[in-house]
Amino acid sequence: MLRKLSFALSMLFILSMVLSACAPTATPTSPPAPAATEAPQMQQPSGQGEIVQRVRDRGKVVCGGRTDLAGFGFLDADGNNVGFDVDLCRAVAAAVLGDPNAVEIVNLTAADRGPALQTGEVDILSRNTTWTSTRDAQSCSTTAKASWSARTAGSPPSSS
Repeated sequence: MLRKLSFALSMLFILSMVLSACAPTATPTSPPAPAATEAPQMQQPSGQGEIVQRVRDRGKVVCGGRTDLAGFGFLDADGNNVGFDVDLCRAVAAAVLGDPNAVEIVNLTAADRGPALQTGEVDILSRNTTWTSTRDAQSCSTTAKASWSARTAGSPPSSS
């Protein structure tokens, strides 16, 4: 008798679990939409418009990268720049200029990346660069350089 009762309770438990899993979930009610107000003004990083205008005037994107790192930026057998970093530059050129081939790759060492970006020798970096407080204090404007291509493609600037 105890065995039948245990079996019945186990089956009841399993059945209740299955039914509760299959039951429709209650849709949470969303809070009322806030009244329409003017969007807060986002402060754009300094130099952002200047870089885009310089790229458009020149007709090409000058990317700081590598030409000797397989998979990221290297020269193929025909002397063409290929790799992930080069593809990033081509995507920016396509977004800003409408031509994915309007790029120039400037081979930079790690030590040359920041100064080349600060002086305007390159428009963007397509290599890794760590963000340090020293670089931040030097006004390397990392955020502006990393996100200007998305903004020119029509996305609103971030608030960071």
